[in-house]
Amino acid sequence: MFTYDGFDFSQSLIVHHIQRPILPAREIRSMSIFGRNGSFFFGKQDAALMITISVTIAGANRTDFREKVREIARLLNRAEPKPLIFHDERDKVIYGLLAEESELDELAASGRGDLIFYCPDPYYYAIEDEFFIYHSEGTHHFTREKGSIHSFPLIQVKGQLQNGLIRLTLNDTEMVYDGTLESGEQLRLDSQYVTAYTIKPNGERVSALNHLSSIEFPVLQPGANQLSLAFEGTGEVEELTIQARSRWV
Repeated sequence: MFTYDGFDFSQSLIVHHIQRPILPAREIRSMSIFGRNGSFFFGKQDAALMITISVTIAGANRTDFREKVREIARLLNRAEPKPLIFHDERDKVIYGLLAEESELDELAASGRGDLIFYCPDPYYYAIEDEFFIYHSEGTHHFTREKGSIHSFPLIQVKGQLQNGLIRLTLNDTEMVYDGTLESGEQLRLDSQYVTAYTIKPNGERVSALNHLSSIEFPVLQPGANQLSLAFEGTGEVEELTIQARSRWV
């Protein structure tokens, strides 16, 4: 059974089969040259994921059946991908949108068909994410216990900085911020969306990309990770939070 966009479909339909691929389809980049056997491999990337759920909708009579179909259609009709949670993996969520035709083979007061969800981001995310919080400069070691592949964290820094810089190294990636940071402000480094900004006490968001030494954002690995943090110049760190965005393939 499954929950979609917060609604549990357990009482609305019968699930016969859920087809979840072991891995997303692979998009292979390669080139063939006449006279050479095989091809040159340049890399791969994961394509969007398609998940098929075979279901039956049953009613007490023909009218009740059609009413249930309309209600299920209303619950599935979304304009963008929404959380999809399978009840045999309640700690994970993937974001999907009903795609293609969802035809029903109708017989009397019931109908059977497939619900096909298009998931543009082919990974499952931890519903209860991992957070790592530090209140001092220096080197910190931490372990990502959830997920099976690398993830793109959200890093939040609270503190004060004038006439200096923040030097942050996460695993092998260093980022240097040379802007200012006032009391009550936050600096956010978002690896997933490749952006950086400060948040003012009134909630205003101001881009900080021009104050970064590089737009190569850090990633987290499953297992051991290392963080180094230093404030140089006039300033001090109050709190640094890493939201792991742990995920599974």
